[in-house]
Amino acid sequence: MVKSIRRRRNVIALLNVILSIMILWFATKLMLDVVVIIGILIVVLFTLLIRQNKKYHNAKLIHDNCILMIPVATIILKHSSQEEIIEETVISTFGIMIGCKIYMWGLNGVWGVRLNSIEIKHKHISFVFGKKNETTRVELLHGITDIQTVLNIKQRLWHETGIMATICDWQ
Repeated sequence: MVKSIRRRRNVIALLNVILSIMILWFATKLMLDVVVIIGILIVVLFTLLIRQNKKYHNAKLIHDNCILMIPVATIILKHSSQEEIIEETVISTFGIMIGCKIYMWGLNGVWGVRLNSIEIKHKHISFVFGKKNETTRVELLHGITDIQTVLNIKQRLWHETGIMATICDWQ
């Protein structure tokens, strides 16, 4: 997933370079109306480039600090009752990357998004994170069958995030 985000960033950068060359060419031909339109496109693409670069940086941060990788995951958001099946989910010290969607926590200090709780059930692992007034709950199918692996993940999550995971539904 990091590769696809990087690829999008590179395509936007390439388009920006091509448009910059075009604007110079049209400026020498004194086609000012075309120069203005291309200039607006360059500003829009540059804004997209900044956003995509930030997304790439966050995805790389999550991927490089991986605690647990789940090959296939089901996400259930609190505000909507719909389920989504996504391939490759990375759980990290700094957030979760589900496909190309990134949920970050713990980067903006006291006022930012914080991880509140982790619950590991027999089939699901759930994370609750957010700010004071709004929280998000993400549930992922983990496919882990060994209790020792679960205990190791619990210890690693506590060590990396400072949140002690609750284990439920395990005998």
